[in-house]
Formats: sequence, C-alpha cells, structure tokens
Amino acid sequence: MKTPSPTATTISCDHCGEQVNKDEEVILSGETEKVFCCEGCRMVYDILLENNLCTYYDLQDKPGINRKKTVRKDKFDFLDHQETAQRFIQFKSGTISHVTFYIPQMHCSSCVWLLESLQEMNKGILETRTDFARKECKVIYDETVTGLKEVVELLTAIGYEPQLSFQDLDTRPISKVNRKLWRDVGVAGFCFGNIMLLSFPEYLSFLKWGEGGHFRWFSWVNLMLGSLSFWIPSRSFFVSAWKGIQQQHLNIDAPIALAILITYFRSVIDISFSWGPGFLDSMSGIVFFMLIGRFYQDYSQRKLSFDRDFKSFFPAAVTRSNHGTSESVTLDQLKEGDVVKIFHGEVIPADGLLVKGPAMVDYSFVTGESKPQQVQIGELLYAG
Repeated sequence: MKTPSPTATTISCDHCGEQVNKDEEVILSGETEKVFCCEGCRMVYDILLENNLCTYYDLQDKPGINRKKTVRKDKFDFLDHQETAQRFIQFKSGTISHVTFYIPQMHCSSCVWLLESLQEMNKGILETRTDFARKECKVIYDETVTGLKEVVELLTAIGYEPQLSFQDLDTRPISKVNRKLWRDVGVAGFCFGNIMLLSFPEYLSFLKWGEGGHFRWFSWVNLMLGSLSFWIPSRSFFVSAWKGIQQQHLNIDAPIALAILITYFRSVIDISFSWGPGFLDSMSGIVFFMLIGRFYQDYSQRKLSFDRDFKSFFPAAVTRSNHGTSESVTLDQLKEGDVVKIFHGEVIPADGLLVKGPAMVDYSFVTGESKPQQVQIGELLYAG
C-alpha cells in the first residue's frame, strides 16, 4: 500500500538506498517492515524474498538498482523469434545453450552473488558466471525448460537489464590465446632455472674460475642453455626493436635487446677463452622476467573490452508499425519506408522523418549538446 512516511524527515529505500522525502509517497511492506521508493524496488524485493535470496542485502548495504524507470512488457518480444534468439547464442549443444550478456549495472559483490544465483529463481538456468571487470554475465540454460526471452526478462525484473545492442547480433570474435608467448615464457623459464642451478656452486666457491673440471663443464652446459634462450624466447625483443629502428623510433624493446645481445656475446667470449663463467644467468633472467611482464600485460588487455564499435550504441531491435499493428524486428530488418515507434529514452536507430509529434530529441550523441531539441512533424531525425 502507499502511505506518506509518518516520522522521518528523509528516509532511504531498503532496496536501492535512494533518499525519499517526507512529502513524497513511499511503498511500505507490512509483513517485513521494509520501505521502498517505488513499486519496482518492492517487486524486486518480493522476488528475492520468495526465492530465499535476501542474503543479497547482507553482502552490501542497500545494493539494489533503482527501479523507478519501468520497462514496457513487449520490449523483448523480438526474442520470441527463434532465428533472432539464435544470433545471441554463442554455443549450443543439444538443448543446452550458452549466452553472454553485457550488464552495465553490475557494481558490487552483491550484484555478482545475485547474478550467480539466477538458477534459484529459474530452474531452467543451469549455471551463471560473472566477469566483474568486463561487466558480463554468462548464462547456461536448458531450452526445454526456459527460453532466452525468459532469462532476459528475469534479469530485467531484478534490476539488471542486459544491454542487447545491434553489435551483439554479429558473430563475436573468439579471443585467442597467444600460444607463442606461452611457449617463450616456458622456454625462458626452463633455461633461467637450470642456468641458475648450475651457477649456484660458482656463487659459493672461493676457488678461482677454471680450477676443477666441473666448473668448465657447467659453463658449457650454461652456454647451450643460454643459446637456446637467446635464439628462441629473445627473438620477439629483437624483432620489435628492429621494426622500431626501421621507422626511426627507439621503442622500449631496443634497450632490452641491446642488453641481451651484449651479455650473450660477452659470455660466449669469456667461456670460449676460459676468461670466466660469463653472464648467462643475468641474460636469461632479463629474458624470463621481461616475458613474464609481457604475459601479464597481454592477459590484462584481453580482460579489457576494446571491441565495442558504433553498433554497440544502437538497440538490437525496434518496434515497427505495420498497418495498425506493431511488431519487434531486429535493426538489420528495417528498410526504407518503414514506420518505427521510438519510445521515451530509446535511441533513434536510423535517419528518418518525424510523422507524429512534436518530439524532444537528445542530439548529444551527434552534436555533443546536452539540451534536448524540439523537432516538428516532417523534420529530419538523425540516427543516434
């Protein structure tokens, strides 16, 4: 029921934490003595309470997403079409489907916990995995029990509406593992570890170099391991440095390649002429630790999403009017002459003429101007 707050000057919603003034109406839940700022927040709380998932509120203080902005019921009707739904699915085996959603509302540990508990609210969902850094949620579900539309509507109902963009209709490129880098790190680590092990007696020895046959034997073994490290894992540094020199630019790999080159050939000379054990331990250490740094750099870059283009700003589907009826179609199904319904807050999917108005249009995506502009019937509307 709706009733004004009787006591506090300002109170906060027990779901999203938004402040509610005394003069505003609030939603009270008599059974649980909870206060909500809108029907949407109360609905989310009731869903979690019904499925025994109120631990969501224990992990963070009032972590919910504000639900004052309602979502129209037919927004995801385009997912009823099997051909359209299949374009969002990344993998399918029999009746088991895998789909990954981009969820920008994910912001805390409570969000992760709730998203990974979707199977408690829909028995057709078998497993969910979240990637907090990329704000993605991977859902594995059984098509004989539930459908893609039901999964999306469940996410929307609890406040985590997935962003289904025009880009998601395209086949996503598979992130490939840099196997060459893995090989180089393995070879460099093997060489570095064995060279350090064979050089250990030299560090603790008070004898002059060359006294005792084992020193000479260890040095030649180190030279073979050092040569392996020089010709295989170090090659990437030399290639990168040479490309920079060709462009009249010294990159960060140039001093690394120079240090490897000097220490290796000086070690070859020292061991060949019995002048000393060389510096193969230092050389192999440079190669190994530089490759470790490059490995973590590659891992971090793969975790970040740089593959979003202009298509990600446009919706995956729009509502098209057809002789008095409305239907949801994907963006690539639109053609010249179609009449499209644009609801409040939605993105204009294509250039067109306003046939019913007037309308207030936000052109900040195109012009950078944040103030909405009034458009009259017959005027041109720009996509975005």
